[in-house]
Amino acid sequence: MTWWILTQYLPETTFNSATINCYSNIADHAFMSWSYHKPARRQLFRRVRGKTIPCGFKYIWDTPNLAEQTQMGDTLFHRFRLVNLKPAATIWYYIWAPDGPYGNQIQGPLLHLTLPPAPYWPKKMYVATRARGVYYTRTFTGPEGTNPRWYQVNLGLDSLLCWQLAWSLLNPYARLYLIAGPAATRVLYRMEPDPIPWWRPIWPGWTFPWVPILTTEQACTLTGSVSGELCWVATDANHPGYTYVLFNSGLTDTGTWCLRSVDYGDSWTAHNIYAGIFNYRAGNIVAGLTQTAPPGPQANTLYASLNTGAGGHAQIYFSDDLGASWSLQDSIGLTIQVPRCTVDPTNLKTVYMTAFIDAGNPYELFRSQTQGANLVEIDGANHLGFFIDLHPGQMWINPNDRADIRVLTDNNYWRTDDTWSTWRAPTPVAVESSRLSIIGHSPDYLYLARDTSAPDPPNPPSQHVLFVSVDGGTTMWAKCGAHADEPDGGGDSIPYNCGGLALDGICHPEPEAYLWYD
Repeated sequence: MTWWILTQYLPETTFNSATINCYSNIADHAFMSWSYHKPARRQLFRRVRGKTIPCGFKYIWDTPNLAEQTQMGDTLFHRFRLVNLKPAATIWYYIWAPDGPYGNQIQGPLLHLTLPPAPYWPKKMYVATRARGVYYTRTFTGPEGTNPRWYQVNLGLDSLLCWQLAWSLLNPYARLYLIAGPAATRVLYRMEPDPIPWWRPIWPGWTFPWVPILTTEQACTLTGSVSGELCWVATDANHPGYTYVLFNSGLTDTGTWCLRSVDYGDSWTAHNIYAGIFNYRAGNIVAGLTQTAPPGPQANTLYASLNTGAGGHAQIYFSDDLGASWSLQDSIGLTIQVPRCTVDPTNLKTVYMTAFIDAGNPYELFRSQTQGANLVEIDGANHLGFFIDLHPGQMWINPNDRADIRVLTDNNYWRTDDTWSTWRAPTPVAVESSRLSIIGHSPDYLYLARDTSAPDPPNPPSQHVLFVSVDGGTTMWAKCGAHADEPDGGGDSIPYNCGGLALDGICHPEPEAYLWYD
């Protein structure tokens, strides 16, 4: 006799849902019984040649909740999806199939899982757009909440064409940094928000002033360049006051530079990263977020991704002296697309970078565990490269579990739980998005945003530019108000035609990271 057994369980949970993936040794169409309380158990017996033999247990509920596998017909793989569950609740369940021996169900073992508590959505948020500057709200909500009211915060900006919005990580003053303006004349601005108590009213036109702290002309003077582009700004959580700007001179000019400030941008020094011609594009610059124990690199670790050399190569550079000097670690690919790098927040030796290898392998994801040297492809045949341009996307690494990695690329949301060995099948994002942000303590809460202007109405809510999701983008809630079709957004939303989101343009400071947060 061949027994029907379950061979593997792979549960996945969010604060209000659970997905149970399991396998059986015999194809069958399975069901699930579940409840918030543990069922009663009754032992089963059968008579064999006049002898009573125990043969297992039967689980009994008065009114169990029933779920059917999502696959049609008899299968070896069974998936069950439970939604609208109670946060932080314990779910008791077992898998079963009908038509067992003696008229009983074929029951699997009794199992249970506990959902995580419902995390909060930060109420205060800044969003940078590609055409209308920066917006602010202090009434942001999750999927089920009302739409927040947004206010423009553009006082002091010479251009509303935003490129990148960043903030001073773990800095009690919560300074915000913004690169805005056309590529040839970009300006770096700084803003220092004041506390806004919940009882203090704000009014249309209310804003904090942006102060210019670095212009393209000043960067050219520092580097001796004729022209150039402010490409990226990064702050250092381990060294308050240190601010780094990636500056790329003209194609045949002085190369690529790290402009460094130790006083929040009041003064600058120039440090050459790449000297020579064919400096096609500069990608981004990142600073490690945490201190690592010896013998790992200390908290002054920096990485920069560039595209340089004849024909264009994705290159990763490394600095271990706070940006004062740089060394080339690896060079791969042959394209002028703009690469992007991401450092592991739990291990500063580990860095990820993308590259365009050839037409058959256009968007590949690489990893180095030796400070950028010896890059190894880790995405198999999945093409998970996330560029700044021309193929925008982003990567997020769980700071509490470095094996948990998420990638938004090619309008799909990928995930791996084992660092890089296997990638889950992609989740198609319901609305075209290329910007991803995740609340650090709640990795299933996503912010997703467009990279370009949203389409014209009437297609609500798809014409919005900012969304939230709790299921990897399969379901997306627009968070821009009810009047996006009006030129001014109806006074309570980010207009649908604001030009899309700037790079890293969703800033949501969290209470534990900022002292000014109420």
